[in-house]
Amino acid sequence: LKDKAHLVSELEVIEADVLSKESSYFELQADKEHLEQLIQLKTQQLEHLGSQVAEFEAGVADLENKLVDAEHSCRMLTSQVNKLEDENKKLNSSLQHGKQLLVSKEKELEDVKKSKFNLHQQLQRAEATLVSKEGTLQGLKDSREIMRQELEGVKEARENAEVELANAHGKLAKLETELEST
Repeated sequence: LKDKAHLVSELEVIEADVLSKESSYFELQADKEHLEQLIQLKTQQLEHLGSQVAEFEAGVADLENKLVDAEHSCRMLTSQVNKLEDENKKLNSSLQHGKQLLVSKEKELEDVKKSKFNLHQQLQRAEATLVSKEGTLQGLKDSREIMRQELEGVKEARENAEVELANAHGKLAKLETELEST
């Protein structure tokens, strides 16, 4: 009887242990289902993340290609900038030379203007002298004309005097002849 009570007592402990293990089993089963759902959710999230990573990697590859293109474009632009800077230096040099040439030509122009002014003054003096000389020349021409007229008058008077002298010689010869005859 003691053994039986001991066995019943052990059986009750085993039964309680089985019930406890059964309860733990159901909890574990619920935990397992919950974990399986979590695993499925995480798997889906992982697949979604994998898809996003693939898209990201494709985007990165595309960006790397764009970066290569951009670097190539940058090198080309740098080359163009260098060429433009060289051209700009040449243009600046030409501009400086042009400015120096302009200053030189402006000085030459100023000298030409001064020379023109001096020549203009000389021309005005020469014109004034010419006018004066023309006046003098006209005066001389007028004097010459007067003298020519006077000379013609003198010639005419001389001719008249010669005629009168010839007449007087004729009269004198006639008188001498008459005087001799008387």
